[in-house]
Amino acid sequence: MREEKKMSIPPRSIAIIPDGNRRFARRGGLFEHKGHLAGYEKFKEVVFWAREEGVRFLTFFALSTENWNSRGGEEISFLMNLFKTALLNALTEYKNEEIHVRFIGETYRLSPALQELMERAEGETRAPNAFEVVIAMLYGGRSEIVHALPESVKLINAGHKVTEEVFSNLLWTKDIPPPDMLIRSGGEKRISNFLLWNIAYTELFFTNTLWPDFSREEFGTMIKEFSTRKRRFGGNDIQ
Repeated sequence: MREEKKMSIPPRSIAIIPDGNRRFARRGGLFEHKGHLAGYEKFKEVVFWAREEGVRFLTFFALSTENWNSRGGEEISFLMNLFKTALLNALTEYKNEEIHVRFIGETYRLSPALQELMERAEGETRAPNAFEVVIAMLYGGRSEIVHALPESVKLINAGHKVTEEVFSNLLWTKDIPPPDMLIRSGGEKRISNFLLWNIAYTELFFTNTLWPDFSREEFGTMIKEFSTRKRRFGGNDIQ
């Protein structure tokens, strides 16, 4: 049996499911939109925490396809306005910080004005060796796989062999490394249709802390714990 090896520090890629905004608001007797505002402020903090820890890719589950279909129109409208504010802030803040913001998901379902703003944000924040912040917007892991299937079938019909690597390159996440860590706040211990193809060997971290309460100290503790875990990748020890 091979000797187990500790993984490298820091993780290169982290994914986050930021759960608990609405519960945070209800706990404080606030309207739900106040919880989303607090969640957005926490997101801005975590971006810089991750970069300070040496992370290169941060993938953030901003809005799922299920959220889009199940939340009320008023809440969705508020979230879209908040998203617009976040995009405008990214255009002014991230360019100077060498932070490249990107988007994955069924973004074609958003308004043309938002899509145009997203394209601007992606283009104008692009920089060599920038820290990559990936926003999963109107995203679902199953949907991502389904969207890749037609191109996969075309390749098969043309006589090509579709390997895991080939299929990975057909996904929205094609040029994003699989997460080394996935963090979910809010006490739930499930994946909720997030990055299903990508997290086969991701280290999972769950916390009862509601997202707006997530602290720099807790984030640092998770990074430290990551360094003590041992990854075998189906039998191959990788450091």
